[in-house]
Amino acid sequence: MTLREWCFPAQVRRVPGARAISVTLRALHLAAVALLLGGHTYGASAEALFPWLVLAVATGAGLMVPEVLAWGLYWFTLGKGVSVLAKLALLLAILVFWEARVPILVVALLLAAITSHMPARLRHYSFLHGRSLSPADPLSGTPGAARPSAPLRRITSAACTDHGKLPASPPPATQPSHGDVFPRGSRSRRRRRAGSGG
Repeated sequence: MTLREWCFPAQVRRVPGARAISVTLRALHLAAVALLLGGHTYGASAEALFPWLVLAVATGAGLMVPEVLAWGLYWFTLGKGVSVLAKLALLLAILVFWEARVPILVVALLLAAITSHMPARLRHYSFLHGRSLSPADPLSGTPGAARPSAPLRRITSAACTDHGKLPASPPPATQPSHGDVFPRGSRSRRRRRAGSGG
């Protein structure tokens, strides 16, 4: 596997134990962030908060590892990846706006809580592909190429017969000639009427 194939896989890769790892790291991450927020709110010393800062950074980075292993760099184009980047930008802003660190931490925590409970169609929406992706969808190919809708797929599958072959189209209807506009019976009746009238 080349570096390009690892960074941009053709399909989502399976990561063994990803669910258990994510749940464990998320619990530790939330606890560390909550202690950091409380410490900054009530003026705890930097020495007391430093271990929780290290734990928050380590668990936050650890949460990204299974996602990137599965999705490659495509993960950063998904809704959940973009939300993580937005949260990191907020946390980096604390270095510049240190006096506003408590409200910034509150906003970052609210953003993480909201985005982690968004519907799957929003968390898996790819800004690169222009649609929501599922683990079964191909990741490579033409971005923005949407899959056919479910009704269209049902109609197509219902119309296909004989091992996927479309049924032959019916022969085109023949148009009547100018001489066949009137039925033959009506023409013969008109002739008899004309003969009897003569």
